[in-house]
Amino acid sequence: MKMLKKTLKESNGAIQLIINNYFNPKNKILEVEDVVILAFFEDLTEKVESLRLLVEESKSASLDTILRSIFESYVYLKLLLKNDYMLYGRSYFAAKKINNLQMFHKTISQGKQGEAIRELLGDPTIEDLKRKANIEDAEDIDTEIIKVKEDFSDVFKHRNEKQVWYNLDGKTANFEQLCNKKGIDMSAEYDLIYRSLSKEVHAKDVLNRWRFEKEQFSILEQPTDPRMHISMSNTFLLNTIDRLYPFYGLKSKLRKFRTFLGINYKLSK
Repeated sequence: MKMLKKTLKESNGAIQLIINNYFNPKNKILEVEDVVILAFFEDLTEKVESLRLLVEESKSASLDTILRSIFESYVYLKLLLKNDYMLYGRSYFAAKKINNLQMFHKTISQGKQGEAIRELLGDPTIEDLKRKANIEDAEDIDTEIIKVKEDFSDVFKHRNEKQVWYNLDGKTANFEQLCNKKGIDMSAEYDLIYRSLSKEVHAKDVLNRWRFEKEQFSILEQPTDPRMHISMSNTFLLNTIDRLYPFYGLKSKLRKFRTFLGINYKLSK
């Protein structure tokens, strides 16, 4: 856990470090792909922080779920920090924007689905939602979707809007195929995290904490050993920093951080 805390400390300051040392001195503009990469990294960091807090509070019920989510963010970042990062970053951004527009279209629809969604949101009126989004009617949404396709025409030369954002080669239709993709090579981790640890995610282990006997039942205490979760989370975060810093020209910062970790590892033995 000590090493994870040190990695998290570095990770929490990484985005500001990148902005201060890469973007500001060169007056570089944050492009769409940069926003996507840094947003994914922030998301990864926050998820690892959540896992750390749960372990420290001995709350093990959701560790598998969080580790699975951490793994997803790690794989996406591994893909985004490759040579064709611009196209993949833009593809993710376009997919997210279209998905948000389509979801808003459902939210303001007059049918039962729209009513159910609005009820979950606290029953705002359709007019209130339109006013806040600066949209007058559904046709405006269709126009916005068309505009996204035009603005990101480089992306939609490789896929259509219904395909997942990372399927730019026409061969990567799901997350398992992404993990098996050359250059990602995370099939073993996929089998472990997605197959072995997926019961909690899909609520298939809910009865594992209960004991049923004749006319009796009791709740079992089954604390999960968190060592694997800690080790894998730390590895995913470290590997991402190893790629992120050189990607933004911070090799000297990476060497300094790695030296710091090495010294602390030796002292902890």
